[in-house]
Amino acid sequence: MQVSLLDIEANEKRILSVNARHGNRVQAISWTEKGLYSIGWDNVVYLWDLRSDKPALSFFCPCPNREAFHVGESEVLVGLVQTYNNLQVFDRKTGAKMTVSTLNSNQAALSLKQTDFDCEIQLLKECRFQNNLFYAATSHNRTLQLLKFDRSSMRLNPIYSFEALESSVLSAESSLIKRRIFFSGKHSQSTIDFTL
Repeated sequence: MQVSLLDIEANEKRILSVNARHGNRVQAISWTEKGLYSIGWDNVVYLWDLRSDKPALSFFCPCPNREAFHVGESEVLVGLVQTYNNLQVFDRKTGAKMTVSTLNSNQAALSLKQTDFDCEIQLLKECRFQNNLFYAATSHNRTLQLLKFDRSSMRLNPIYSFEALESSVLSAESSLIKRRIFFSGKHSQSTIDFTL
């Protein structure tokens, strides 16, 4: 599948992936000062050089989830759909895999284990109210986790886990002003206020 750029001022459309393209549908894109990142079901992440319309970098990432794709200052964070509920961290400049984190639940009955094939990362987002603070949720579990990203170790470290929510989290957004996360699930919607 191709990635296209629509230039509103010039009223023209450019196809970025003429020579190199995603072999399956594009899951998500993210704009940075270095260019445009895209991730697809073909398990490839591309960084597109907008001057040449060619990829400046590409690297392998298995089973990415479109709601769990974040490009930061030095890192690319990806939550995986079919690979042991993993969050993978890649170096943004080289595409090298740096670390792999597994979400765990404090509830034994809802434990997220590395061998749990039924578990997938549902979403991963950076908190708007604090840099390097992320929240993540999984598909089969009613838990929303707060994680801090340590750039020196390139690792996501759990801070707190909100357990036994009314339903699994399907979408969420954080407030810019207050330390608050809004989320919705299959049967409910709610808010979490942070005093951490």
